[in-house]
Amino acid sequence: TSTDPDNRRKGLTLLVVEDGMDGFTRGRELEKMGCKVQDTAELSFVDVRVPAANVLGDVDEAFGYLGHNLAQERLTVAVGSVAQA
Repeated sequence: TSTDPDNRRKGLTLLVVEDGMDGFTRGRELEKMGCKVQDTAELSFVDVRVPAANVLGDVDEAFGYLGHNLAQERLTVAVGSVAQA
C-alpha cells in the first residue's frame, strides 16, 4: 500500500490481506498462455482495513524488499522459459 503518495520509493508498505477480510474479494480466474502452474485472478480491495499485525516487514520499505532480488528472479524466469522452449 502507499503510505506517502509523494515518495514513490519510500512510501510503499507490504501488507498481508487475508481471505475473508471485509472489502476484499477474489474475482474471476484469468486464462493464461504460459506457466499455468499457479492460478491468476482479479483481486478487488474496497475500503479494506488491515490490522498493524499484518504489516509485512518494516513500514515504507516495500520498494527495497521487492527490488532486492529482481535481477536474479528475471534471470531465473528467462532461463526457465528458454529451457521449456
